Amino acid sequence: RYRKDDTTRFVYVSEGCKVDIIPDRDVETKAKEVMKSYLNNSLYYGDEGLLNAISTSRGLNAKTLSEIPMTDINFRSYGEDFDYFFFGNTAVRVTADEVRSVPYAQMPYMVNRKAILDEVHYGYEDMSRYFVIKPNPMMESIRKQYRAETYHLTGEELLRKKRAFRQYEATHRYILQWNTPLEKCPPLIQCIYDMSRIYWRKEEMGCELNPEERQFQDMHFVNKILGLGYMLSRYRTDTRQQMVMVTDYSVAQEGKASGRNGKSMFTFLLDLVRRNMYVSGKDYRKNPGDMAKNFCDFQLTVQSAVIIDDLDAGVDAESFYNNTSRLSVRNLYENTVRLSPEETPKMIISMNSPFDLASPSTYGRTWPIFLSDYYHEDGLSTDEERRTPETKFGYHITKGCSDEESRL
Repeated sequence: RYRKDDTTRFVYVSEGCKVDIIPDRDVETKAKEVMKSYLNNSLYYGDEGLLNAISTSRGLNAKTLSEIPMTDINFRSYGEDFDYFFFGNTAVRVTADEVRSVPYAQMPYMVNRKAILDEVHYGYEDMSRYFVIKPNPMMESIRKQYRAETYHLTGEELLRKKRAFRQYEATHRYILQWNTPLEKCPPLIQCIYDMSRIYWRKEEMGCELNPEERQFQDMHFVNKILGLGYMLSRYRTDTRQQMVMVTDYSVAQEGKASGRNGKSMFTFLLDLVRRNMYVSGKDYRKNPGDMAKNFCDFQLTVQSAVIIDDLDAGVDAESFYNNTSRLSVRNLYENTVRLSPEETPKMIISMNSPFDLASPSTYGRTWPIFLSDYYHEDGLSTDEERRTPETKFGYHITKGCSDEESRL
């Protein structure tokens, strides 16, 4: 038996760490199943008398089994510098230095069986074979220069300098180094970079991008990779979480949505390695009094994050503020509880109409990811033909990939 949040439930632990939560209504059935399994693996194998006695017993229920001792179960299989992923054939431990398989029998933490994916883990491909993201070694000297040039400034001139520096810092903080030509990288890497091709029309006209344009596109790719990494880490602090906002670059620049450019596909990449909660943006409850109902079915020990797909325009970013710090959800036993900031899941939201990032409160709570319209439907006012990852690569890159590509 296991007790948490003033609730006691029966659990069944197998293979050393896999935990099944047993609802009260199923306790008798599960107890009989376990006893029969024990008999079939003991000296009493095939004893029909004992098997029949177990099947017809009326004494196995939640009340008579209440003497089963309590146990302590630690589901927190993540920390600031490590995390675990759960596949059908193995658990996978990830740190900054290594990715390695851990047999479930050797897991130091418990795992809710529902959190384990059906898919098989084929191994890990070192991404540095394809690209490396490095801090820009020049940024520190540029920051010193900026401070030296602005320490005596005030008013509008200081604000102008600050805005220019922040824009430069945002687009030059990292350097993207390709160790394999992009066109020879796996389709998934190419696809994510394609979503970052802000100047793809210029490239397809045969014009070479200048260094600033290449850096700008590279940083859009880097931002997507870092955003995925942020979402895949279950570690959270006691401060508010950032909402990852996936939207169209054309909206931010031109005020119009692209559509069909890969926003949903990008967010669903998380489902390849995690159980997540899906919320349809079309069915999202906008009324402040009903806001918590959007997330009440989140299961803390099963699902890792919340994916809100295609959020309707008109949903105020402020309505999400509380949901990035203390969320009301269902706990392990389907009771509604209010999660602590450390337990509150991260959220990724795809939308055509982005939040207003001019608000400091919204800006501080949002991780914006902008997608280009490299992938698009047939142009109604242009001669651009429909282009999707399937039309470019010939197959669905997340479902029809090879074993080698799945290692990414």
